[in-house]
Amino acid sequence: MKKINVILVFLFAVFVFFSCEDKTETPDVTVEGALEDEVFQLVNEYRVSKGLPELVLNANITAECRVHSKNMALGTVPFGHDGFDARVETLSRQIEGVTGAAENVLYGATSAQQAVDLWLNSTGHRENIEGNYSLTGIGVFKAANGDYYFTQIFLRN
Repeated sequence: MKKINVILVFLFAVFVFFSCEDKTETPDVTVEGALEDEVFQLVNEYRVSKGLPELVLNANITAECRVHSKNMALGTVPFGHDGFDARVETLSRQIEGVTGAAENVLYGATSAQQAVDLWLNSTGHRENIEGNYSLTGIGVFKAANGDYYFTQIFLRN
């Protein structure tokens, strides 16, 4: 009888182990991260094609961009540049010698290429991409309705 109980306990433990295994799909964080990486690559390819130096990706800037994209997607802040000065102030405490900043935001694009194309077809956004900046960060967040919110901050130091 004890042998049967041990076997049952063992089988139950195996069942619990495999039934608790995470079988969810890969989260959109992977998609969002891939979009961020591709926006960075496309913006730098564009800059190089115009004879401009490549931007350096900065983790602190990316973190600020992700928070802003998330806040816009969740409706915590309206779509736009609300809080831009505070984001730059925070980054200026983290990154020495910040002397200039700009920001591009966008929602609704379904790919990195579309996002960059939309920015490049807008005078102000294109000027930011072509601007005299050295650092950047990109944050993408997917809203509940499926729209992606993009934020890119440019810094000069």
